[in-house]
Amino acid sequence: NDSKEFLSALESCIKWVEKDKNKFQIVPREIIIAQAVIESDYGTSRFSKEANNLFGIRTFDKSEKWMLPETKKTWTGWGVKVYSSKCASVRDYVRIINEVWAYEELRAARANNPNISAEELSMHLTRFSTNPKYTKLVINIIKTKLGQYDLS
Repeated sequence: NDSKEFLSALESCIKWVEKDKNKFQIVPREIIIAQAVIESDYGTSRFSKEANNLFGIRTFDKSEKWMLPETKKTWTGWGVKVYSSKCASVRDYVRIINEVWAYEELRAARANNPNISAEELSMHLTRFSTNPKYTKLVINIIKTKLGQYDLS
């Protein structure tokens, strides 16, 4: 219903996902939250509401549940993935960061420096979006918007 409620619910999902992860699989909460804020506009986007997809995650597998952006009329090789819950979206996002080749540099940076900041790790999200300023947008959300919430 509002940004505080969205962040509280998202925090619960993150805790649920983290319980099964070791310290080398944890994605900083600030990154997860910043990206969910950007991609779902605090859970108000169409994909968030209709597909439980907080991150705009696509599927290229037509046998999975999917939906199309309003700008597309037919399947053209991808759709936006539909999840059973928003927490399932968070779980898949963490899996993608931990397994997909596009985030190898992020995983290496995290492994090489266990104390690396969320802002520094965010610099390795260049393949998440076609927006060339995406990493700056994530960092800006972390620095300006998330400080007003208790993320502990």
